[in-house]
Amino acid sequence: MGKPKASQALAPYRDDDAASTSSAVPLQDQTYADEEAPPAYTDDLTPVAVLQGTDDDEGSALTKAAGLGNAALNLKCHEDSQGSFTTYISNKPSSDPEVCQSLIEFEAQRWPHPMARMVGSHVVTKQRDKKEEKERITDFDITAPLGSLLAASWARSRVVENAQKAYRGGIFRQVDPRAKAHPEAADTAPSLKEWCHRFCASSAGAKSFTIARNVTQIDHGILTQRLTEVLRSTNYRGNISITYPVGCRATIIMSDHWLNRYRHNKYIWWACVLLQLWIFTWLLLWIMTKRWEVFTVEWPCRIYRQVDGSWPDSYEENTEGSYEGQPTDGPSVRIATMNESEWTEHWGLAIQMGAESKKRGILTDADRYAARAIQERARQRREGSEFVTSDSNGFLASAAGLLSGVQEVMGLPSHRGRLGHIGSDGPPVIVQEPEASCKMTLRTGRNPKYEETSELSSPQLLVSNILCFMMLSFAFVNDLPKLWQLAGGAIVCYIVYNVTWQLTVGARRRRIIAAHGCKPVKDCPELNSWKDSFFGWTQLVASNKAHKQNKLLEYTRGRFRRHGNTLHFKIGFDDMYSTAEPENVKTMLAANFKDWHLPDRRKEAFLPLFGEGIFTTDGAAWQHSRDMLRPNFARNQVSNLSALEVHIVHLINSIPRDGSTVDLQDLFFRLTIDSATDFLFGESTNCLATNGSSGFASEFANAFNRSQLAVAFASRSIPIVSKLTPKAAFKRDVKFVHDFTDRYVKLGLDWLRKQDAEKSSSRASERYVFLHELVKATQDPLRIRSELLNVLLAGRDTTAGLLSNLWFVLAKRPDIWAKLQDEVGELNGEIPTFEQIKNMKYLRFILNEALRLYPVVPANSRMAITDTVLPVGGGQDGKSPLFVPAGTNVGWNLFAIHRREDLYGNDAAEFKPERWETLRPGWEYLPFNGGPRICIGQQLALTQTSYTTIRLVQEFTGIESRDPNPWTELFTVTCVGQATKVALTPKDEKRH
Repeated sequence: MGKPKASQALAPYRDDDAASTSSAVPLQDQTYADEEAPPAYTDDLTPVAVLQGTDDDEGSALTKAAGLGNAALNLKCHEDSQGSFTTYISNKPSSDPEVCQSLIEFEAQRWPHPMARMVGSHVVTKQRDKKEEKERITDFDITAPLGSLLAASWARSRVVENAQKAYRGGIFRQVDPRAKAHPEAADTAPSLKEWCHRFCASSAGAKSFTIARNVTQIDHGILTQRLTEVLRSTNYRGNISITYPVGCRATIIMSDHWLNRYRHNKYIWWACVLLQLWIFTWLLLWIMTKRWEVFTVEWPCRIYRQVDGSWPDSYEENTEGSYEGQPTDGPSVRIATMNESEWTEHWGLAIQMGAESKKRGILTDADRYAARAIQERARQRREGSEFVTSDSNGFLASAAGLLSGVQEVMGLPSHRGRLGHIGSDGPPVIVQEPEASCKMTLRTGRNPKYEETSELSSPQLLVSNILCFMMLSFAFVNDLPKLWQLAGGAIVCYIVYNVTWQLTVGARRRRIIAAHGCKPVKDCPELNSWKDSFFGWTQLVASNKAHKQNKLLEYTRGRFRRHGNTLHFKIGFDDMYSTAEPENVKTMLAANFKDWHLPDRRKEAFLPLFGEGIFTTDGAAWQHSRDMLRPNFARNQVSNLSALEVHIVHLINSIPRDGSTVDLQDLFFRLTIDSATDFLFGESTNCLATNGSSGFASEFANAFNRSQLAVAFASRSIPIVSKLTPKAAFKRDVKFVHDFTDRYVKLGLDWLRKQDAEKSSSRASERYVFLHELVKATQDPLRIRSELLNVLLAGRDTTAGLLSNLWFVLAKRPDIWAKLQDEVGELNGEIPTFEQIKNMKYLRFILNEALRLYPVVPANSRMAITDTVLPVGGGQDGKSPLFVPAGTNVGWNLFAIHRREDLYGNDAAEFKPERWETLRPGWEYLPFNGGPRICIGQQLALTQTSYTTIRLVQEFTGIESRDPNPWTELFTVTCVGQATKVALTPKDEKRH
């Protein structure tokens, strides 16, 4: 790295061929023809009151520091997230050579910030879905500044020689085109002044001039070895990665062109990233920007003796005068301040402390002094002395620690900054040795010749540092684009997005449609009018009206009868399909089960109350829940009817025996919550025994009912309506339900710990409790609570809804009541067993018919997680396959399917149990769902319903309906009738 030869200046030139033929003569002797002159600029910098730009205070200081007075640069400053590049955007430096040169010379004095980044990590193997997955865990990520290896007086600026390849105002690297025509000028280098003239003379709109800072002659091999030894000395055995980034390694001066402004606008930058526009914009930026990369500032850490035994000329003065006692690495090497081993000793303690404390961030002098203080304290304790510090030093140490915390919280490295380098190891640095007083030493370099003292007190230092960081945190504000620019950009983005989408996603979907012969659902004016094409407004209003009139199920069934069995419409901004085709339901629930998940809207609505359980999860989480719950619904548990008999007695005693009206629906819901909590928790709410006045337990039932209504509303509403709905009452109910359930969860976990401690062999004699079996599978309280509430929803609402609908029909149909009495009479008043219940055919027919006409869950839906196909529903006749894009919700309506006349005959809307003597339905009958997610508790629900019905028929000889209205829906999470108002006639000989 020898000193460049004396510069033989080439003529300033524009970016055109005419100017490039100018002869090589000194700059000061060069004359210009009018047509060859550079763009006009003034040599007189007229002072302006205030600098304009985004960084006003800093720009003003920078302008004065560069010797430009108060020149109006309109300077806009940007810095990348890593602190490697600083960019100034202004027309003044790109059109006035003197301003440009002053700014470059000032920027050349800025220190680069070499760093050593040390990352420690290890690999953890985890079991997920029965597969081993490896995950890398970061233990520490610390960065130490290497600025102390540099010396300010060793920095040397260089310009490229004519024969060297570089960016010289074009888009490619090249040698000076005139060097070939003038061989004598090939080894010369134009001066910085001439390069500034060339840069300013260019007529290019978007142009940039780069000041590069190169840190050279650091032996990274030795440094890596030393740092590894330091980290290993902490007994760390994980993987260590060491890299050497350089901060503040370049400054770029750009013209104030729209292209340069937009490339630094964060909004446009994010738009290009998110919309993949960078695929096109990088080429545009490359072609339209003319670059000058001809000026470099080299910062060597060491120099080598030349072949003739002398030192490089450019370093003679420093080595013989100003660096007395200069350290060396040998007879042929001279170093700037310290070598790599000395630097490692300098920072070793701080690096060890950072690794042991799992620090993530940049080490500062505060960390180094803190580590040294800890070491000194430990040494003095070993020697039996106390570590005593003065108040001033103690406050200063606290202030340094606070400053380090502020730096880490703000995420700003301490060694970055355009006007100063606060707390870094490079200049200017405020240093305080542990044994020093409050007087601080301000060092501008490692040479003591440049040291001077400053009477900064520690509070002043702390406040000034914090203010500097606050200033820097606001120094990256970009100009907001204008409205027409936003509109034009939006149009371009829309076009590019659509073209890209058609070439990728659209092409893939067209192939699927062609392969399966898919056709779209036929349009119908009622569902696909212009009013519904944007927001589905008509359907929202009509559905809401039908729901308020308790006719939503009949309304949706009527749509199928008018327009076909598969419909397409909008709900809010989302496309929605609704189908009454059994083949489509079979495909979603079984054939292509993995292509479908629960809709996001349902999960969001259910999660606050029910948590992550079997009804709110998909994939592996759902499978885990199902595997955990399935053993609890084994036949021996379902067939155990003795626990249910206790609650049946309470039910019978709650029914008036004087022929007065009673709402059986209310009693059935009390019955099922009593039996469900007894089955789940091992302790019943006893709502029937206390006639609903049991206080805490009764309030639980009421809170559970109210919260379900809110969940049902949220699951059927568009998201914005659900979010705007007040939720204070819902949150109180959810908290009450959770607190009630958590009490039993705690009891269950206490029971498990007691059993483990006793290791009793008499557990087989204990009665079965669902909670006790659940805590054996998992001890996660939240998971236990979620599964209990999920099963409670199914165990209570399904059975109560089925009983309510069944007894509503029995009260309206004396003929069915008479046949049921005859079948139950064959038991001769005995309490039925599980086997006897299974053999009662007419009772089974009645239950099947009640579930067909009045399904407890009359509608359900799934969301396609990938592009998929339904077998029917497309085309004008609805017989062709239908393509369903990923993210689309498809609902099916069991209320409509179960009443289709082409499946069940012309009397499909009638309650006719006798049809089940010959009827053997498939996917057209799904009261308990189907496929892998078929209800695991259906046998328990049917058994409890059958047992309850038999016991009531045994106790009462007559029934009379006290409700003149037909069955009217009450649609929440499940669906039941509005009420079951009847009068029952008891047997005279039975008195409870």
